[in-house]
Amino acid sequence: VLGRVAEAVAGVTIHHLLDEAVCRPLGLTATHYAAAGERVEPVYHGKRAVECGQYLASQTARGGVIATNTELMAFLRAFFNGGLFDPAHIADPVFRPTQFVPLRYGSGMMRLAVPRVLSPLVPAPEIVGHSGTTGSFAFYCPSKDAYVCGTINQIARRPFDVVYRMLATAR
Repeated sequence: VLGRVAEAVAGVTIHHLLDEAVCRPLGLTATHYAAAGERVEPVYHGKRAVECGQYLASQTARGGVIATNTELMAFLRAFFNGGLFDPAHIADPVFRPTQFVPLRYGSGMMRLAVPRVLSPLVPAPEIVGHSGTTGSFAFYCPSKDAYVCGTINQIARRPFDVVYRMLATAR
């Protein structure tokens, strides 16, 4: 619904909005909405390959964006550093609880802050960003001033253990 509202307000398609508001300003040339019939690499549910091209093509504003890791990182940095909009828009978000404790959502972002008692052996600092249904992820860790993005290409599990292993290497 929000995608349709954006189209109505802007008077252009959601594809045009992605290109004009995000891709061109950041110099992203490979980032785009999945198109019907486009060959998309499968993701996996355990060991079983799942073709998701048609699903992604039907999602557009709900998450049907395809990007390289390099371009996803450029977007992530721009998102948190004012490259797309005034950083004041996300300076003090209100994160609301979800059914997936301890995940919270607010201002279009996920926030994961794992209490130390739930992660006594591996530090799990606060991360803010998002993960997708295909195992993709893009997070910023404020306490380490570190950005991580990538994909595990798995539907069966969330990528948070990978994110925290990556953050453990950040200084």
